[in-house]
Amino acid sequence: MLGRRRLGSGLPVGEQTRPHGDLDLVLPRPDLPVALELLTGLGYQVIRDLMPTAIALRSPDGIEVDLHPVDPTADGGGDQLLDGTAWHYGPAVLGSIGGRPVPCVPAAEQIAMRHGYPLRDLDHHDVRRLAARFAIELPDAFS
Repeated sequence: MLGRRRLGSGLPVGEQTRPHGDLDLVLPRPDLPVALELLTGLGYQVIRDLMPTAIALRSPDGIEVDLHPVDPTADGGGDQLLDGTAWHYGPAVLGSIGGRPVPCVPAAEQIAMRHGYPLRDLDHHDVRRLAARFAIELPDAFS
């Protein structure tokens, strides 16, 4: 997630649990221009610009990437600007995509960030899977 990573002991759910329309990437705000240059150089085009919170791009063949820039913090995480406030991402944990190790947002944070918008069926699905896999108590909104 951020420059110097402290990877924890988080374990992946172990399988893809549903189709995903995009890949969400958290990156240090100073790295955003380079990421945008690389993606646009590969033919990606901006489809949603919600800066300073996020920017979404789509490739010519329909692959979508949402970039979530954060201001790095001393704990190894980062703060993302949201409607005049900040969401704090703690240090990344180790997960995997297609068997390849990648730094990930911890499961408890993935559950906690599901607020402030109408919950979709897929939100309930994702949260229940994460809560069951990591023995996390479900928030009231998901009961």
